Amino acid sequence: MKKDISLYIHIPFCKQKCSYCDFVSSAQSEDVQTHYISLLCKEILGWKEYLSDRTVKTIFIGGGTPSILSVSNMQTLFNTLHSLPIPSETEFSMECNPESVTADKIHCMKQNAVNRLSIGLQSTNQKELQLLGRCHSYEQFLHAYEQIQQSGFDNINIDLMFALPNQTIQDHIRTLQKVVSLKPNHISAYSLILEEGTQLKKQVDHHYCEIPSEEEYIEMYRNTIHFLEINGYEQYEISNFSKQNHECKHNIVYWERGEYIGFGVSASSFVDKKRFTNPMSLQEYSEHTFYTPKAVSSIEQIDLEEAFEETIFLGLRMNKGLSIPWLKQQFPSFTGEQFKKTLSSLQNRGLIYPTENNILQLTQEGIEISNQVFLEILL
Repeated sequence: MKKDISLYIHIPFCKQKCSYCDFVSSAQSEDVQTHYISLLCKEILGWKEYLSDRTVKTIFIGGGTPSILSVSNMQTLFNTLHSLPIPSETEFSMECNPESVTADKIHCMKQNAVNRLSIGLQSTNQKELQLLGRCHSYEQFLHAYEQIQQSGFDNINIDLMFALPNQTIQDHIRTLQKVVSLKPNHISAYSLILEEGTQLKKQVDHHYCEIPSEEEYIEMYRNTIHFLEINGYEQYEISNFSKQNHECKHNIVYWERGEYIGFGVSASSFVDKKRFTNPMSLQEYSEHTFYTPKAVSSIEQIDLEEAFEETIFLGLRMNKGLSIPWLKQQFPSFTGEQFKKTLSSLQNRGLIYPTENNILQLTQEGIEISNQVFLEILL
């Protein structure tokens, strides 16, 4: 039986960089984009033989802003992907932004087997969108969303952010109400993380704007969970909510430490217990000798300690949790007396709980301070 594999494809281009973003992305001319797509296709084809012995479970084209590509460049990329052995049931996701998605591009995606779209909205509040450096209005988003629905896409995610600068509890609730009224199958809701070196971090540091307090953040997060739950969305991961059977299969591959190959600048891969990352700049990527199955064979596998840390950090993000017997079987040297003491301490403080089936899960309080819980388990 063939092993499953997932593919991630990075498009590092945007109309302009958002004020909070520290991803590898930039505004570039169409000529630069065309050259990049040719390099990307060459890299993908280098894995064609390897993929013939795998089942491609999911594909995710992310960025950046993949929808900024011209129809011609999109089609070139799709043609390369269609030369691979991709089953018809593969989940094929693509990110798009309201300001760059057009009817022609939506048609191109639909005709080329993309079956899940993720739209970057972030907020319905114009002042919040401006602070985030977004290039679109809520009205532009509504127009794009309507076009996408009318084209026949029935698996749509909307990306939201909360705990934004100057955002109030009521502002956040209004965004949730408007988004839920659109009835997408999936909603991702991420709390803002101020990354060093970003424009927004500098604005906050200089008191141009103010981020919500820890108490306000927790209230916003609780409101998100409660409001989405009463409207039929099940929380299946710390930041992700879906209607029944509409979980993002690609992201679950990451959280369950499944295998995936990342193509493009800055993309990471996890294959045969080996982790490797492409160059972080366009220039380095264009000069880079691409990773191939042969080149990867010389990379060392990650060690047990790193594997244990990843398993805890990624697995406990999911509401279904981790099997304690399985953890002990896989990582006996890391699940001894100290591990038991840590779990007991966290359980006594109401941050985790083992179910009747011996599954380790975070409580609601544990989810709210999940990073702290992960650190306690791993230290």
